[in-house]
Amino acid sequence: TGDVVDEYRFEPVGDVAPWTTVEPQTLRLYPGTTGTVELTFAPPRTPDAVAGPNPYAVRILPTEHPDAVTVPEGNLTITAFSEVRAELVPPTVKGRFRGRPRLAVDNLGNTKVTASIAGSDHGDHLSYEVRPGNVQIEPGRAAFVETRLKPKQIIWFGAKEERP
Repeated sequence: TGDVVDEYRFEPVGDVAPWTTVEPQTLRLYPGTTGTVELTFAPPRTPDAVAGPNPYAVRILPTEHPDAVTVPEGNLTITAFSEVRAELVPPTVKGRFRGRPRLAVDNLGNTKVTASIAGSDHGDHLSYEVRPGNVQIEPGRAAFVETRLKPKQIIWFGAKEERP
């Protein structure tokens, strides 16, 4: 009749549910009254948080009328961010004439990036050949670039030299 308190539980659903909190998770209401719940989104700074619009939904479960479940939906726009990391594999190259390490370029951001690759060293002791010079990398993926490093001057005699 008019004095039955209904309790509503709120559950985030969908891809963004792991980053969504609802406060309060349960709301008790008398007939004819209203209440408010607050959704807080905290997407991680990882490729899993895809840039752009992301649908979300909240399942509302009334305990007194379990057949009257509703699921309002919306869109959460996640801002793009870029984070790129590069690493020479192996990090140290030995040889008198040339070295052929690979460059691993990781896209740790949430949007596709185009990376332009070039080489340089302190003292300008090495020449660099990089193929390809540009790579497109999807979020959460890596690209491997072939490199060839050559000393600009070959040391025929004497102690070994390290060049970063």
